[in-house]
Amino acid sequence: MIRSLLRESSWILFWAFLVYVVIPIAGKEASRQYENCMWLDGTPTDSGSNFFRLSWTLTDTELHASIEAPAPRGWAALGLSQGGVHPMVSSGKGIGSEIFVGWVDVKNKGHLGTYIAKVYEQPTLLPEKEQLARLVVADASGGTLRVEFKRILKPTNLESHREIDPSKPVGFIWAYNRADEELRRGDGTAFGKHEGDTRGYHEIDLRKSSVCASAAVRRPNEYFSPDGSFVVTWSVRGPEIFFEVTAATAGWVGLGFNHEPRMQGADMIVGVVASERSVYISDRHATAYSTPVMDEDEGGSSDVVTIGGKRLTDDSGKTLSTLRFSRRLVTDDKFDVQLSDKDIYLLWAYGDDKSVNMRTQQLAQHVNRGIQRVNLMSGCMTGAPVARDAMPRLIKLHGVLMVVGWLGCLAIGQFMARYLKAALPTWFMHHVWLQTLGVLMLLAGLKAAYNHAGGLHLSGPHQQLGMLVLVGAFAQPLLGVLAHLKWNPQRLAPPWWPDKVHWWVGRAAIVGAVINIFLGIQLAGSYSAAYVVVSVWLVACVGLFAYEEGHIGQIMRQAHGSPADDDVETLDSSERDQKRLFRARSRKMFSLFCITSIGFAFTFAYVLIHAPDASTAAAQCPKAPDDVSDVTGNAKMVVAKTKEQLCSAPGAFCVFFDKFPLPGDTTTWACKAFKFGDIPPRSITKLEVLVDHTQVVHHIVIALTETYFGDGYIPDCAEMSASFKPLIVWDLGNPPVFEMPADVGYRVGPGAEIYGLIQIHYDNPQARRGIKDSTGVVLTLSPVVKHTAGLLRLGAMWNRRMQLQPGIKRLQLNTTCTADETRLKFPDGIRIIGIGNHMHKVGRRIWVDHFRQVKGVKTQVGVFGCDDFFSFDRQRWYWTNFTVEPGDTLETHCIFDTTGRKEITYGGEESMNEMCINFITYYPKVESENCVEHGVKWSEGEDKLRCPEVESR
Repeated sequence: MIRSLLRESSWILFWAFLVYVVIPIAGKEASRQYENCMWLDGTPTDSGSNFFRLSWTLTDTELHASIEAPAPRGWAALGLSQGGVHPMVSSGKGIGSEIFVGWVDVKNKGHLGTYIAKVYEQPTLLPEKEQLARLVVADASGGTLRVEFKRILKPTNLESHREIDPSKPVGFIWAYNRADEELRRGDGTAFGKHEGDTRGYHEIDLRKSSVCASAAVRRPNEYFSPDGSFVVTWSVRGPEIFFEVTAATAGWVGLGFNHEPRMQGADMIVGVVASERSVYISDRHATAYSTPVMDEDEGGSSDVVTIGGKRLTDDSGKTLSTLRFSRRLVTDDKFDVQLSDKDIYLLWAYGDDKSVNMRTQQLAQHVNRGIQRVNLMSGCMTGAPVARDAMPRLIKLHGVLMVVGWLGCLAIGQFMARYLKAALPTWFMHHVWLQTLGVLMLLAGLKAAYNHAGGLHLSGPHQQLGMLVLVGAFAQPLLGVLAHLKWNPQRLAPPWWPDKVHWWVGRAAIVGAVINIFLGIQLAGSYSAAYVVVSVWLVACVGLFAYEEGHIGQIMRQAHGSPADDDVETLDSSERDQKRLFRARSRKMFSLFCITSIGFAFTFAYVLIHAPDASTAAAQCPKAPDDVSDVTGNAKMVVAKTKEQLCSAPGAFCVFFDKFPLPGDTTTWACKAFKFGDIPPRSITKLEVLVDHTQVVHHIVIALTETYFGDGYIPDCAEMSASFKPLIVWDLGNPPVFEMPADVGYRVGPGAEIYGLIQIHYDNPQARRGIKDSTGVVLTLSPVVKHTAGLLRLGAMWNRRMQLQPGIKRLQLNTTCTADETRLKFPDGIRIIGIGNHMHKVGRRIWVDHFRQVKGVKTQVGVFGCDDFFSFDRQRWYWTNFTVEPGDTLETHCIFDTTGRKEITYGGEESMNEMCINFITYYPKVESENCVEHGVKWSEGEDKLRCPEVESR
């Protein structure tokens, strides 16, 4: 008896071992710490993707330093500088800067080189014996390049090196390049130039303690998947949010938003880089755990603006796809999740290179996915990423009910009917109750899955096989009742109908259920502990069934008949002994099978219940900061500042509408005059836009005027007088802040214009009434700067001579600012610093080709303002910096798609009319600021992208 209890207790101990030992326990990693730290670009609370962090510790003889930048495939550099106006170059004596450049090569080996810079050119690599900085470690994991090194404070050769004197502030220059494959594959003698504003100069007191986040801090505006195969960065700019997504695939890439950690009900954005220059991004929503449907197909709208995309190949030969897009934070689409300063779940997934059919736009199932709770405004992650194997509670309930129902009830009942007829006289009633309980549990499990998925969806093998075995399970009670009613004690053998059909349907259903359990685990996230439990149970049950068939089946055959039909008392002693042995073994094996199945069921339930819970709440993010860096580094955005805060800033001059009532028309133009008053000469160096109703405000024009148009609003002011001098045109999709480069501004006050006008174009396609808008701008007036800026217009005049024929897929308009006109208008040349494109609802692409006479030959020297994915609702501003010389030619090209129009589309101010205009900010200001053609030239546009790079410049 004791031995029997010990044997059976061993099974319980075995299951306990699985529960408490087999399930893995995550460990923690330590990170290296420094005494001091400073963010030279970006901060832990910024929402831009540019950052550079310096950490350091001083000893008596050395500087121990660590630099970090978002450049895992490029380089990061820190330099000792003389400071001054030109901190990188030499002032005439000695070196300009001693620069330490670190990188990780294609073989994942770290490098550090010391370079000398005397001019703004490629720094010179010092000989090996002059390399005083010693590399400690270089790491390029997690999307960040981290380089740690040591450098002596007082070198002996001051002709090639700079002394680090901790007793006074030390000048440091810094820079980085995100991707420099030539350096990573070369010998380090040369490296590529830094990108745009990814550089700077700081004077730092090394002795002053400056502690910031640890080296393991993650940039709050970017998320890396745990396996590093998916990265998303984002930037909020006024009413818009801009995303860049990179995934290790050549197939589709998806990003979603939901208030719950699940796919059903999520707002999804799915895109694919079909080739180097073909990018497709669609706005979708998920109604179930199946392919998300396009919003437009269900009566919604497409609120995603494609900015671009590209493909790269990493060192191992894998393809990386990058997509860039934007959308409004708040939309009118019922399928969109509205984005705010509240926490939200970020869903991501991607398929393999065979996962998308470009012709039908059909998507195959993902090969990787994940969820992260995040605050998009502050950028911080609330808790660790929701594990890949995390399960919503309804899915956990579904799994527990199905497993206990199939394998804790139905399998035991089937075992009882197969092997316990002779050993247990009441087997039939037990069999009926077990099967009934099992079917009820299956019904409850089906209901849980139905509620979670929002309906019945047979989109995958788990759902399809599950429905098939459920049909078999629900048919079993009917077959069992039918077999019971037709049972005849005089029969010689069980008939096929309905008895054997009942047997085999039950067996097939059990086998199918076991297979489907594995499919369900895979669908729920490939939870390894659940795989282990199911596999061990399967091996144990196969062993028990084999033993039953080999031993008890043999006894049954030796007894010459069914023991259930014989009266044991009428048998001789040997036959009675065999029967008693049979019954004893049957009961023992049944008890083992019950312990195995019940132990498995409860262990599986424990595993599911203690699996990562996708519904577990996390700590709230801190409030978003007032000022957040733009991803481009060109401007700052204002998140939480009010009109009163903005207008109270030094030099602020505010112009706002005051609850202007929209008349309920689809298109409304309204203007308001203003005057600067009695002010000294000033330069407008900054403009901040504060939009009240993002759903209807389409664009804003700020212009200077020669006369004052009086108080109050000016209705129907679409046509602006030729005497108006526009300062800037702001469209939705542009950053809310325009800050001019140093020494550049618009002149106002004495000796210049003292009056102005704000014009707002309202686009109200639903003709909603009752809207009272208080949109406005804040102009920053600074002391007069060196260069006076102007706004130049290129393109075509918007009048009825501009006629777009209907039903044309690619209708191209071409206009030219000729060489003669640039000689006349810009005799000394101009410097272009910004460009904004403007078309209306059928505009698709726009760009400007820049030509110059080189040795008597018209040669293209550039393309600017290029937008291959133009959107009327997301018109963007481009910062740039280049010169237009007298005699240059500027050719504006616009491509329209009129396949949705049945009548001619004319040029004009209405949203349903069209335009083809480039608004260009430049300096120095010239007298004539229009270079537009009154006549237009049409051609058939080519089906190819025009921009030098797919992504916007």
